[in-house]
Amino acid sequence: MATASRNDIIVAGATPPGRSALAMVRVSGPGCVKLVGKMIPSLSNLTLESARRLYHDFVLDDDGSPIDEITAIPYF
Repeated sequence: MATASRNDIIVAGATPPGRSALAMVRVSGPGCVKLVGKMIPSLSNLTLESARRLYHDFVLDDDGSPIDEITAIPYF
């Protein structure tokens, strides 16, 4: 069994497995905002004032090509 430390970024599915039109993924831990900002351009410069708002964007791969369309609500 793996153990987590306070320095880990945790990514976990928040919806049941199976076929669905939508899936929710939670990301938390130190550095998670920077990590997500690399993949989702509109979340790259989040501030406390920009939290709890709905963002529509695309998840990008390492080459900047879109992988999937997303909506995101960041919480701090």
